[in-house]
Amino acid sequence: VVMSMVPTIRDDATVEEWARSTGQPTLCFELTPSVDTDPGHLGSREVSRRFDDQAAAITELGKKLDAQTAIIQNQARFIGELQETNRKQEDLIATTVKEVASEMAIMRGLMM
Repeated sequence: VVMSMVPTIRDDATVEEWARSTGQPTLCFELTPSVDTDPGHLGSREVSRRFDDQAAAITELGKKLDAQTAIIQNQARFIGELQETNRKQEDLIATTVKEVASEMAIMRGLMM
């Protein structure tokens, strides 16, 4: 499990506002207290099993986060490539328009 410090925000902020301020994916868990979740009422095997289940869940969430991060990075790379292609096409169009305008000016000069 990796823990990191995140920015603080005012006390009355919503989870959505806090998540936006961190710029990181946010997972929220809500534990509803009940008799069967109170470790005092559970045997050591049950507590151990629940810890194992939670560790497995955290591991699975980590894998999903890694997969989502890879997808986002691939999308960002693809968007960057599209932007570069667009920039090159804009430059080519601008150059071509200038060349055509120049050639038209030469043709006008020859016609006069």
